Amino acid sequence: MLVWSWSRHRTLATCRRRYWLTYYGARDGWRASVHERSRSLYRMKQLLARSQWVGQRVHETLAHLLQRRRAGAEVDRDAVRDDVARRARRELEDARRGLPDLDPRRYPGFMDLFYGEDPGDAAWAGWVDELVEQTDAAIDHAVARRLFQVPGRIREVEQLERLQVGDVPVWVALDVLVEDGEGGLVVIDWKTGAAPPAGDAERQLALYALYAHRRHRVPLDRISAIEARTRLGDFRTLRVGAATLREVEELVRTSAAEMRAMLPDPEVDQAPEEAFAALPEGDATCAGCVFRRACDRE
Repeated sequence: MLVWSWSRHRTLATCRRRYWLTYYGARDGWRASVHERSRSLYRMKQLLARSQWVGQRVHETLAHLLQRRRAGAEVDRDAVRDDVARRARRELEDARRGLPDLDPRRYPGFMDLFYGEDPGDAAWAGWVDELVEQTDAAIDHAVARRLFQVPGRIREVEQLERLQVGDVPVWVALDVLVEDGEGGLVVIDWKTGAAPPAGDAERQLALYALYAHRRHRVPLDRISAIEARTRLGDFRTLRVGAATLREVEELVRTSAAEMRAMLPDPEVDQAPEEAFAALPEGDATCAGCVFRRACDRE
């Protein structure tokens, strides 16, 4: 059965061929028993651009620190910086040694290396410095500092859950869900990079608010959402209104219907590659795609 997610929706909206390669072509590609092409596509699917790598590591560090605060541990900034830098150097060294080719689930791979564009020692060192700086900025963010002060109110941290919207099962994973101290809940979404397309943040946060409302049985008017931009150090608070909720529910239904329409059997999440057209030659989107080799766009 097809399970909808925000990332799945955005991938389909970006490129249909990339959607097929991500959710069908690369499926189970980590298994030794699958076809060689699936393993190759899975290897590409796991590739990271520098900004993605930094964003993932910042998210992981914040999640780890919040979980430790919930368990009673203090935040040791120096220890965090040392650990982040040490892990980053090791990951970059492993990538340059080709270890992602052996186990892409364990060792992160980088688009630069995969496509023969090693930027050199100085650039790699700069990436580590950038990650440490971004981690510092995230820890110093006003929203993060407040969460560190009230760990007992935190309900969820990057917890994968399912939500039902009509007949569509939906995956959600909130960065943080926290009690506001007054009987309500606050959904927090960390943004570590460039701003998303107009309206996307509001719709995504509305979806998360709908999940919080149903799972934790808190009235919608007692749920707010915060988009916290760690790189810039600012944030904005949104109240999710009925109109936005109707919009996001309709988006889920419409998007899922489009996905299902491409399946020979709507009840079985399997699809033929030829049903998913690639973008036209020369499209600027292809330059940043991990599947360039699969589409002969190198």
